[in-house]
Amino acid sequence: MHNVLMIIGCYHPEIGGNEKMCAQVAAGLMRRGCTVRILTEYRQGLPGTETVQGIPVYRYIKAWHLFEYSYLLSVFSFLYRHRQHIDAVICFGLYLFTAPAVLFCKAFGKKIFIAPSSSDKTGDLYRCAQLRTGTFIRWCSRRADRIIALSCAIYQELCENGFSAQKIMMIPNGVDTSWFVPAHHQPEHPFTLCYVGRLVEGKGIETLIEALRIVNSSGINFLCFLVGAGPLQHQLRIHIGQSGLTDKIVLTGEVEDVRPYYHRSDVFVLPSYSEGMPVALLEAMACGLCIVTTPVGGIPDVIQEENGNPSAPSQCRICRNGILIPPGAPHILAETLLLLYHDTDLRQRLSRMSRATVVERYHIDTVVDQYYALLTTNKDLR
Repeated sequence: MHNVLMIIGCYHPEIGGNEKMCAQVAAGLMRRGCTVRILTEYRQGLPGTETVQGIPVYRYIKAWHLFEYSYLLSVFSFLYRHRQHIDAVICFGLYLFTAPAVLFCKAFGKKIFIAPSSSDKTGDLYRCAQLRTGTFIRWCSRRADRIIALSCAIYQELCENGFSAQKIMMIPNGVDTSWFVPAHHQPEHPFTLCYVGRLVEGKGIETLIEALRIVNSSGINFLCFLVGAGPLQHQLRIHIGQSGLTDKIVLTGEVEDVRPYYHRSDVFVLPSYSEGMPVALLEAMACGLCIVTTPVGGIPDVIQEENGNPSAPSQCRICRNGILIPPGAPHILAETLLLLYHDTDLRQRLSRMSRATVVERYHIDTVVDQYYALLTTNKDLR
């Protein structure tokens, strides 16, 4: 039996792609006989210890005076006190908690794996560079047994920042294709779109609203669900009202089960400026939605040209399993949505291929198998 501790900055009830992957990998490892616990940051109003979907969750990471240093100390203290019940640590994210995790594992002979969640200007390495302890965190992280790259973009960024290519292992995000399935019937009119994710900077939601203002001026009947919550929610509501789209765009707030919104939609739109490998994209594809997104982060690994090569981010492209548009281009996004509204055959073809892609390459069981192999290998990873 393998005793695995997963460390992540935020966890339930906060719902995001990284949190979903942590939960899915934890559940998958438990089904394979591992004992799994999750360590995350303290949140006022939430219990310090609870069981979430059968997994013990410890909200013990705290920071007080000298924020970064006390944060590091709280992580190391937890690890040391529970050292008899830890065989391996998996960090979902490369952040403050990775440094004490690496130091602990090296000192006590445990395995340590780090999975950065994203790249570029909102990525893990960029955020670490803003910290006083950033250089120390990167120095420690390079000494992990394996660095898990979700995408080619993360792999390249890690190599450019001095991480050994021999230590980097490509493991994408995944989705349960038996849970996320196409709707049993075609969505009824009006033409329906959805965005699923946090309402935060960098997701391009303002671009989507502006594109829908243009679409609305064409006179077609449509509806759009913005599924999720975040600090931009109030600002977006004002933007929607000023654009005359109050009856066209629905802000749902936080939703535990997003499948009904996928099933009511024709098209999934993710106009991000930066990403890791978005779990919402994989969920939407598993549900057989037509995809319109941007070629940032790990998205070109998933939405590919006919010849199988990742698309360049220079212009709009109709690919084998979705459509890629430039970030921050509301007119191009509007033209693309109008094309899909009028061309039902194209929309249906892309929908079929999106589902086929995820079933073939991104099933969660395949992803968990790769994590399990890391934990169970007898090869000296160090």
